[in-house]
Amino acid sequence: MKIRICATFMLFLFICLPFSVFAKGEEAKERVVSLVYDDSGSMRNNDRWKYANYALQSLVALLDEKDKFSYVPMSKPNDPLNISLTKDQRQTEINGIGAWKTYLNTPFSAVETAMQSIEKEADIDGKREFWLIVLTDGAFNDLEKDKIGGKEQITQKLAQFKKEMDSKKISLHPVLITMEEDLGQQEKEQLNTFKEIWKTEMNGVVMPSSGEDGIVQSVNQVAALVANRDPFSSVESIVKTKIVGKKVEITTPFPLKRMTLVRQSPSLSNYKVMQLSKPLQLQSSFSIHAPGEAKLFGNIVHVSTANQEVIKPGTYTIEVDQDIEKEGLQVLVEPALNYTVSTYDKDDKDRKNVEKMYEGVTAVIEAKPTELPIQTSYFEAEVEIDGKQYPMKWDDKRHVFYYETKVGKELVRGKVHMNIKGFYRQTKEFKIEAAEKSKLTLQAVTKDYEEKVTNLENSKPFILQPQLNGKPMTEEAVKKLLKSTGVTSNQSINYELKQHGSQVYVYPRPYYSDTFNFTDTG
Repeated sequence: MKIRICATFMLFLFICLPFSVFAKGEEAKERVVSLVYDDSGSMRNNDRWKYANYALQSLVALLDEKDKFSYVPMSKPNDPLNISLTKDQRQTEINGIGAWKTYLNTPFSAVETAMQSIEKEADIDGKREFWLIVLTDGAFNDLEKDKIGGKEQITQKLAQFKKEMDSKKISLHPVLITMEEDLGQQEKEQLNTFKEIWKTEMNGVVMPSSGEDGIVQSVNQVAALVANRDPFSSVESIVKTKIVGKKVEITTPFPLKRMTLVRQSPSLSNYKVMQLSKPLQLQSSFSIHAPGEAKLFGNIVHVSTANQEVIKPGTYTIEVDQDIEKEGLQVLVEPALNYTVSTYDKDDKDRKNVEKMYEGVTAVIEAKPTELPIQTSYFEAEVEIDGKQYPMKWDDKRHVFYYETKVGKELVRGKVHMNIKGFYRQTKEFKIEAAEKSKLTLQAVTKDYEEKVTNLENSKPFILQPQLNGKPMTEEAVKKLLKSTGVTSNQSINYELKQHGSQVYVYPRPYYSDTFNFTDTG
């Protein structure tokens, strides 16, 4: 029983870590999280609702004060609940979540409300990171067989939302967490339909699970990805923690934004911080409790610097008022790392970042860490396209990861995963639209041209109109074109090209050689 409780406690622990973009002390990028919370009647058939409620409290306690969080209970699908993350009010918000008892159905309108909340926040400040998380143990009522057009409406609404976010260049991360145990055949079919729509229209992550242990594992992995943490290996391999008596010693080779001590136990007993290594200071502390008769309590203590500056690599000590139980303590650290993604045509010497490229060209997908650790070998990067992952190569001169791919006829939509095993994992999206190669043609303005070869020194021109895709080129485009344009002919005649507006005047000129041959016609 103890093992299960410990694992369940971690349901949302790693979701706490705010999206950090520190490079040489720059401030963290704020994050907007909108979560759809399944409090339907089926959750009450077992203890899942208690753990889900406890996990939601954990999420609220662990978010950064600068973040913005709201959740939409499916029992109130039209009312997003905005949660205050200020130090003074957050504990009251956590207590209110623990007292929540309402439960009804599973309507898709709850997801629509969450999307509308994100849209409003994006209009206020689109430079933040946006996370749409849906946590459900079953299919939406809108996909039931007697609901006409339900699938089409859901598909259209999700596709439109994603299109609007892309057009505004909003960094959106959709995550669907499903709990699929004890579903009937019809419910499974409905849920599979929704998962496919989610992946296709939202380019979203889907984490299915079965059973309590499966739910915990899936949610932990997703939550770790949200927090830019590596969910596939232990943090102990990179960041070392040592517990002796009342002290915990943390050694990190990387810059950090914040350290967090998370304690869980079957009884209420909070740690009180007594002493910290400089320049650390206590930021905030919160308590959480699973609802009902579940004996599960949590204590979250945040430690940062005075001005929330970057915590430099080194060793730090935190001392509390009582001996620390190793089994009940988790030390979470928030990486102060980030990277940029760009896509460009391999033949472009300027490496201009573009999202449209001609079909057939070689596209380069590039990921550049904003700040490198002492050992660059810590980093790994891979590209994900159509669900398949490919390793990126490292350019030691330019300090970038890169991957090359041919542009076909279809849209290329993918992700770049940057990873430091056991410490950091961050994902960013990219897309490359295929554009047909422009068709260059020349329209003859002059008709039935004729000139005597004896008069070529003073010949009149014949006029051509360059066209691009059937439309006259601009004067500036023609100017650029003529820089790399000439005339080839199997006749012994030279040609002179001159630009007049958007047209090209071609003058035949004499060709001089050791032997002169003349004819009467040109």
